Amino acid sequence: MFNKKIFNDISINDLNKIIFKIKKKKNDKYNHFLIDILRKFISLHSKRLKKKLKKNFNNLSEIYLGKLILIFNTLLKDKKFFKKKNILDIAIVNSMYSLSYFLPNPNIFKERLNKQLNILKKFLISFNINKNYKNQDYLLRSFVLSKNVLAKEAKSASSVVIFSPSPYSLYTVIVVYLCNYFNIKIEAIVIRKFSFKRFIEESRRDGYIKLLLKIFHKLILKGNDNLSKSDVSLKYVFEKLNIKNKNIIKFTKDRQIKIFYVNNYKNLDPGLVSLKSKIGLFTGGGIISENIIKLFKDGIINLHVGNLPEYRGMDTIEATILEGNFNSATLTTHFMENKVDTGPILSKFVFNTDGYKKIGILFNEVSAIFPFMIFDSFLGFSSGRYKKIKQNNHGKQHFVLNIELKKLVNFILIHRSKKKNKPDLIKNFVNDILKSFK
Repeated sequence: MFNKKIFNDISINDLNKIIFKIKKKKNDKYNHFLIDILRKFISLHSKRLKKKLKKNFNNLSEIYLGKLILIFNTLLKDKKFFKKKNILDIAIVNSMYSLSYFLPNPNIFKERLNKQLNILKKFLISFNINKNYKNQDYLLRSFVLSKNVLAKEAKSASSVVIFSPSPYSLYTVIVVYLCNYFNIKIEAIVIRKFSFKRFIEESRRDGYIKLLLKIFHKLILKGNDNLSKSDVSLKYVFEKLNIKNKNIIKFTKDRQIKIFYVNNYKNLDPGLVSLKSKIGLFTGGGIISENIIKLFKDGIINLHVGNLPEYRGMDTIEATILEGNFNSATLTTHFMENKVDTGPILSKFVFNTDGYKKIGILFNEVSAIFPFMIFDSFLGFSSGRYKKIKQNNHGKQHFVLNIELKKLVNFILIHRSKKKNKPDLIKNFVNDILKSFK
C-alpha cells in the first residue's frame, strides 16, 4: 500500500484503517508491514518527529501525532505485536520511546511501557542462555584468520580501493597495512571530508553528544571509539603491529596510491569513474550510493556490527542484548547494496556478550577484529574460498537506540557480569592473530 518514501501521502483515513485492523487483532503479515513502516518513520526522526509532522501536514500534524500515539498505545496491550517469544520487540520499543517525548508526564503510555521494561530487565538479568543454541546454516562459515592461507591467496588477488571516514581512521590504517604486508595493490583511498553539512547529518543520526565524543576520541585523541578500558582494541592492534603513523596520507606517502577527498559517497567523482579495481573495501563514512557501488564489478565489502539478516542498521549489538541473544552477537561481512545491510553475506564472527560490564568495553574489543575480518573476506572472496550467500529479508532495520534503552543495556551487562568471568574469546583470538604477524 505504501512505504516510507511516500509517507507524506498517508491520509488520516489510512491511519484510521490501521487502527481498525489493530483493534480487530488480526495478526497477519500485512498488518505487521504497516506497523513496521510507521515504526521506521518514528524511529528515524525520533526527537525531530513533531517538526517532521508539522512540515508534512501543517495544521493536521497534531492529529497525525495523536493517531500514531493511539496506534502504539494499542500495541502495548497486544503481545502478538509487542513481544516475540516472551521478549519485547526492541525495534517497536524504540519507536515507542520516540513517541513518549511528546506525551504529558505522567501518563498511562509511559507507565505501561516502563512496567514492561522492568519485567524485561528482571528477566534478562536472570536469563540463562540456551547452551544448545544452533545458528542458521550461513553462520557455519565463521571467520577464522589464517596468515598462511592469506599469503597464498594474495599472490593472485587484484587491486583494491579503500573507502575511509577520515585521514586518522585506525581501522583504515590497519587495512592499508595488511594490504602492504601481503603486497596487495591499493589503487586508491577515498576519504570523506569532514564538513559542517556532514556534522549536521551525523548528529541527526547519532545525536550531538555521541558524535562530539566520537570526534574527540578519533580526531583529537586519535584512538578508539570510546575511552572504555579494554584488553584489546583497534589502538592496541595498531601498536602491536608497530605501525608508525596514524595519518593515512603520511602512511601511504611514496606508495603511488591515489587519494580522493569527497564530500560524500553519493555523488560520482570524476576520478572514481576512472578507477580500474573490481572490488572496494568500506571502512566507514556514511551511505554509499548505488552509482558508486556499480563502479566495482565485484562490489564493495562492508563489515557490519550485527547478525545479518536479523539485525540491520544502527546499535544492533545493543538490540541483540535487549532481546536476550547474549551468545549470538555477531560481526558480518557482506557486499553493499543500495538498501541498508541487505547485500550477500561472506563471513561471520559470533561472540558472547556476557562478562562485559559496559557496551563500550565490548565494542572496543570486538573492533580489534574489524580490519582482519574485512581483509580476510576480500582475499577469501577473490580466491573463491568464500561465496556470496544471499540474504533473506526476515530481519529488521534498527535505528539509533533511545538513551533510556542504552542505559538499560549497560545495567543488564553489569548485573550479568557479576555472575560471569570476563570472556577471553575475543582477546585470545586477536592476540593469536597478532602473534602470526611477528
